[in-house]
Amino acid sequence: ERFENLPLLKTTQIVKTLCESITMKDPTNPTTGLHVYTDRYYTSPELANELLKMNCFLTGTVMTNRSGMPHNLKRQSKQMKKGDIKSWRNKDILVLSWRDKRVVHMMSTKNKGNKDEVTEVPSKWPNKPPTPKPNVVLDYIKHIGAVDRSDHFISSYQFMRKTKKWYRKMFFWLLEVAIVNSYILYKEVQLKHNSKPLTHRLFRKSLVRDLVSGKVAENVARRNRLQRTTGPIEERLHGRHFIAKKPKYFRCIVCSKKGLRRETNFACKTCAGNPSLHPDTCFEEYHTKVVYG
Repeated sequence: ERFENLPLLKTTQIVKTLCESITMKDPTNPTTGLHVYTDRYYTSPELANELLKMNCFLTGTVMTNRSGMPHNLKRQSKQMKKGDIKSWRNKDILVLSWRDKRVVHMMSTKNKGNKDEVTEVPSKWPNKPPTPKPNVVLDYIKHIGAVDRSDHFISSYQFMRKTKKWYRKMFFWLLEVAIVNSYILYKEVQLKHNSKPLTHRLFRKSLVRDLVSGKVAENVARRNRLQRTTGPIEERLHGRHFIAKKPKYFRCIVCSKKGLRRETNFACKTCAGNPSLHPDTCFEEYHTKVVYG
């Protein structure tokens, strides 16, 4: 009762607002009976109660330190063995812990959590017995598995560092999402044509090779363009040359040949292509040496 007048958690407000927006967009499609699946960041007893007021169900993984969770949950979870299931109920809210490779904590207002709500899942290995899994876990995997799989794909190749600026993190995250989405579409196309798709790892390696080969081709084309702008050797070495100032800075041809990235706003206005050159040593070297750089 002492928590009734406190504001809702931000995570609760987000989910509640999204559910309410469904009714606002389509009054003929009320939220009654809506089943919401959330991850551990959003799931809480508070959210479960708020959704029940809207006649909505909630299922999701949950953190043990959430306010309103069973006080002995964490202690009892440490004593669980593989395959063990423990459940707690407070009115319409079920909290269930199940140990597989690690302990998974679930919350649901839809499932009952009794012994009948367990399914024997066949093992991938022929000599291993089937694994009993709570239906609440299977239900969660079925409906939110694609989201978790996407997060898994992204986290497998994550290289973020605290030192990176926020916009760089945003860029690389969007790039990772684009790669995962392209892999999903690629798999659908392959399966549609009855072809075996590459694994996610091999798909990424193939993508990198294609991107690198494109970059190499671009560099070759750029080198050819630079060579075309140098003009005939006779004209370059024996003609009359005048230096001019450009409004913008461009890479110096001589410095580029040396592998240096230096820019200048000076160029030779006599040579074909008006190559950018530093007015001191680079201008002289370009017009006096057959092989410069």
